[in-house]
Amino acid sequence: MKPLRAAFVVCFALVASSLATTYKVPEDDTVATINAPAGWKANNYDKGIELTSDDGEVYIAIEATDAKGVERSMDEAMAYLKNKGVTVDAKTVKQNEGKLSGKDAVMISWDGEDEDGPARVQLMVVSVTNEKGVLFLYWASPEGEKKHQKEISAIAESLKKT
Repeated sequence: MKPLRAAFVVCFALVASSLATTYKVPEDDTVATINAPAGWKANNYDKGIELTSDDGEVYIAIEATDAKGVERSMDEAMAYLKNKGVTVDAKTVKQNEGKLSGKDAVMISWDGEDEDGPARVQLMVVSVTNEKGVLFLYWASPEGEKKHQKEISAIAESLKKT
């Protein structure tokens, strides 16, 4: 009986370690929620939340935006990247429109660089209501993006309107 109990404890520990934590975006006057993988660092700020992978290879900021203020929010995101030493190669820009969890979404991506070398940069705006949206900004090393692709996708797909 003891080996069975030990196996149960190990299985439970593995499941518990992979559980995600739900965060409000933003904490006050919440527009949506997202789930972050266990082990990722989270930091709330006035408009949303910042997430960093456990190995520091992926940074994601998720914030609420007004439908009328999307362009301003995107400009602020690009200024934030510049302030953090992240540059994008305008020649590599790709834009896609589609759906994310049934909501209209626009995604813009670039190749770029940060202080550690090559980086992938993405900006995505998802309509939550007619008046509100959520802006996802992330940058990652190419290796980090590849390694954490499932987690990055799971974070985006976990978006739920409140």
